[in-house]
Amino acid sequence: MKKVSLFIVISSLLLITACGGGGDRTRAVVRIGTAGVLPEGVLLGAAHIKLSLPAGVTIKASPDSANPSVLVADAGVIAPSEWVMATYAPAAGPVPGSVTISIVKAEGMGIGEIAAVNCDFASGTSLNAADFSLFDFDPRDLDGAHRETLTAGFTVEFL
Repeated sequence: MKKVSLFIVISSLLLITACGGGGDRTRAVVRIGTAGVLPEGVLLGAAHIKLSLPAGVTIKASPDSANPSVLVADAGVIAPSEWVMATYAPAAGPVPGSVTISIVKAEGMGIGEIAAVNCDFASGTSLNAADFSLFDFDPRDLDGAHRETLTAGFTVEFL
C-alpha cells in the first residue's frame, strides 16, 4: 500500500510539473521599458525598438501586419493622440518573428514603461522570459539626439 501511495504522489508531482503548475497558458504580455538617467530637464521625444519573438509565438495583426491591435501603450506614458506604430513580421523559416515599435511623443516622456505587446502561443508550448529579446533600441531626446546612456528592458507575464 505504501508503494502505491508513493507512486501516486510522485506521479501527481510529475504531472503538475509537466503541465507548468496547473493550466495551459496561451498568452503572454511583454512590457517594454527604458532605464538609465537623463540629464535634468531632458525628456525622450522618440523611441524605436524591436522585440524578437520565440518560435511558436504570434501576434494578432491586421492583414498588412502594421499597427497590430495587440500593442498596448500605458496611458500614463503614451496618450492615444501620440504617434505610435508597430509592425509585426511573422516567423519565416529560421528567421524568428518580431514586432518593431516606434513611438514619438512631442511633449516628451520620461524613463519607464513605453509599451506592452500581447502575444499568443499554442497550448503546451514551453516558454520563459529568456526566450524573448530586444534589439535595435534607439532612444532620442526632444532635439533628436541619440541617448546612449539609456537601455531597454522587458518583463514577461504569462497568462
